[in-house]
Amino acid sequence: MTTTATLATAGLAGLQQILAPSTKGPDANPSATTVDEKLRLLAVLNSMQKILLDDVAHAVSSSPARSVFLALLTEDLARTAGRAQIVAAGKLEETEAHTLREEPLALLHEAHRGLAAFIGGSISLPGDHRNAPGTKMLFKDATDLLKDQLHLSFAQAKHRVIVHDLLLPRAGFNGAVLPPHFGQLAGVFNDGSADPHEVALAARRMLALQPGIDAQQDPAATAESIEQQLAESLADRNPSGTAQLFKRISAELDASALERSEAEMEAHIGLRYKGKQPRGFIWELCTDLRGHEMLQTLSDQLSNPRSAFGRDTTPPDGEGNGQQSGESSGEQPELPGLSNESLFPVAPPVPAWAVDPDMPEDQRP
Repeated sequence: MTTTATLATAGLAGLQQILAPSTKGPDANPSATTVDEKLRLLAVLNSMQKILLDDVAHAVSSSPARSVFLALLTEDLARTAGRAQIVAAGKLEETEAHTLREEPLALLHEAHRGLAAFIGGSISLPGDHRNAPGTKMLFKDATDLLKDQLHLSFAQAKHRVIVHDLLLPRAGFNGAVLPPHFGQLAGVFNDGSADPHEVALAARRMLALQPGIDAQQDPAATAESIEQQLAESLADRNPSGTAQLFKRISAELDASALERSEAEMEAHIGLRYKGKQPRGFIWELCTDLRGHEMLQTLSDQLSNPRSAFGRDTTPPDGEGNGQQSGESSGEQPELPGLSNESLFPVAPPVPAWAVDPDMPEDQRP
């Protein structure tokens, strides 16, 4: 039984025989010539695709079933092209294309403008003439080259380079091939079962979730579970559904991390006497979020010069009727809704048996 892959391979071989031999430049080599022939095939397939799409669209104008099938096929083509953009961005970085000189770049643009001549074999691609190390380059890196040569924004160019490392194999420093950072997302990215742009966004957002994942009891298992959910959602749901899933996962990670943080904090909560120093008696207070917010409110009230907490309300020379709370008695005014007893309870005295007899009285807690 003939498979789709077999038909495609046979079709490419037939097209290759139809194309005239390309013009070989003075610095052409066999491997470069082979690549150039494949690039010519890619260029002619793009032209064939345009012609075929318009022809099919005209032919299915009276058939709603076939128009739906055409829409499905064109979506496949768009996904193939979206993935190809990321693949190409990775090759720019891998081959250090930003080191090319100005002359070969100009010739490449000339060949792209005259695709018919390149497909026909009358124009050949230039050699890989690079700027020498240590000299001024035309571009800083692959992102800069993408931004300039493809007229992209910096964010678009950087996005393609980052996503390539997340979803496609890449070369390591020692030449070894490194697997994709997110293997399950890479699966739906490469098999065309999901929009590559949506998968790329999901990979970036998955990377942003890493701090919350690291705070879990088993980060590796958590990451694998989340990635599986996202891969299934990308293949079966629309972008809105995947966005809702992200929102739920993010909230669950935050809540779980907070619970774990509070559990670890519990053993340290309390007030501890740290000793006496020349600047005074030192106490250390460790509290949870609720206690922190209460203390923050109290601090704001005490430091506010407009409030009774932040100013001395005792009348000069003992004037006044002494009826206002805290004015004549010298007591601290109470926070609204809170009593001084609840905030500053009076501690019972330390039992005599618990006191170190060698500790001076002025240093005893």
